[in-house]
Amino acid sequence: MLFLPRETGGVLCFEGAVGVEQQSIPPWAQEIRERLARIEERLDNFHDVRKAAFGAKETAEDAMEVVKELQADRNKFFWAIVGTWIAAAADFLFRRQGG
Repeated sequence: MLFLPRETGGVLCFEGAVGVEQQSIPPWAQEIRERLARIEERLDNFHDVRKAAFGAKETAEDAMEVVKELQADRNKFFWAIVGTWIAAAADFLFRRQGG
């Protein structure tokens, strides 16, 4: 025999092949049911938060790689400027000495 649950205003009805049997849910069971629903909702929200956190972590790691590349480029640029100043000073000295 197959019973299909159906809710009707705080009363749980089971419809089957023979007839309808009504069974009321005690208040403590209703409270447990509501608490389980809230826990399930929180778990669903936790999954979304965890997914967002991992996405943010990946984005931060990518940003750190870009920052490291920029720092390396800045270092190269600094040494290129220093080299240019040294070359300009050497050129100035050689031109002044006439050599």
